[in-house]
Amino acid sequence: MAPRRKKKRVLEEAVILWAAVGFLLLFILVRSLAPSAGNRSSTVMKINFGNGQVRTFEAAPREGRTAWDMLQQANANYGVELEAAAGFWPEKIGDFKNGDSGKRWDVYVNDKLAHESPIKILLSAGDNVVYKFE
Repeated sequence: MAPRRKKKRVLEEAVILWAAVGFLLLFILVRSLAPSAGNRSSTVMKINFGNGQVRTFEAAPREGRTAWDMLQQANANYGVELEAAAGFWPEKIGDFKNGDSGKRWDVYVNDKLAHESPIKILLSAGDNVVYKFE
């Protein structure tokens, strides 16, 4: 094979190799950034302190687990300070207490404001609970 042809073939192979590597990296990037359904076999709870700070907790599904149980688990396992008001509504989470700056703790399940006590909200695999100070 002539030296020019050999050089051209090596260059073509290098271009093909780098194109394949580029597509692989692009695929990995898109998969990591794309919104996903999450791990549908788990339950996720977030505590949004209303100041940009959000803590996220995840638990395997368990029969009879409530939104309040998730908050208690964060308290027991991670030291998240917690005080309950009547009916097991959160009175204080961390350093944020109902009434501070005219805000209070609200509970959302799957992006919908809850109108019943967290102790009564049964969770299923894939549910998302957010305690938000607003």
